[in-house]
Amino acid sequence: MRPSPTDAELITYYSVLWSSQIAHKNIVQQLEEKLASYKPEANEIDFEYSELKEQRLELVRVSQDNDTLLKNRLISAAQADQNKLDLLNLNQQFDKQKVKYGLFQAKVTLALSGVIL
Repeated sequence: MRPSPTDAELITYYSVLWSSQIAHKNIVQQLEEKLASYKPEANEIDFEYSELKEQRLELVRVSQDNDTLLKNRLISAAQADQNKLDLLNLNQQFDKQKVKYGLFQAKVTLALSGVIL
């Protein structure tokens, strides 16, 4: 037959259990604060993406117009090429934005895994 735990052992057990729960609660609170601090960064990334998307739509429209104008010899090839260069530069900005978003996603994933940076 196993001896029953003494009051001291029960007090120690519940004390350790209580401390563990408090530590867990503090970690969850830190995680919630960290995730909340990411919200402005997420909003900024979303805003930048929206702006780039609008710029791209405009540049594509202008590029199509320039192709028509170039065929009719109403603008120079240099003007049409400048627009295409602007579109290439914008595509590079899109690529950078995708990398920025990927890094942000990695930070959030780490935070959700309990890693607080």
